[in-house]
Amino acid sequence: MNFEAILTVVAVVSLLLTAAGAIGGQYRINRTDRSVKITKEIAEAWEAKAQQQESQIADMKQLAAEREQETTAALAAKDTEIAELRARVQVLQDLVTGKSAIEDLAIRLDTRLTELFSEINVVRGDVRKLAGTGSPGP
Repeated sequence: MNFEAILTVVAVVSLLLTAAGAIGGQYRINRTDRSVKITKEIAEAWEAKAQQQESQIADMKQLAAEREQETTAALAAKDTEIAELRARVQVLQDLVTGKSAIEDLAIRLDTRLTELFSEINVVRGDVRKLAGTGSPGP
């Protein structure tokens, strides 16, 4: 082979290597661009999902606050109802046991016994006078 043929072969091989390098570089650039694009799409999808979850969390917090208010109001109403029922039960127990009648009777008996003891003391004093002990009643 002569020198020109060698130069031609070297030039062709060099040209082929340069073309292969350019194609390989372009492939690498395309692959990197594709990876960046996919990564951006994934990041955007995650961001959209995060915003959706934040919205759902806010909705759930609002719903929980509303339900808590409803529950508090319902419990307050039940507490009032329970207090009224307990008062009614106490009245019924008093009626069944006759508590109010017994209390009235006790007051009347106490008043009457006080009057009777007072009269007994007067009579005792009179009896002592008549018996001649000379010590009148209290």
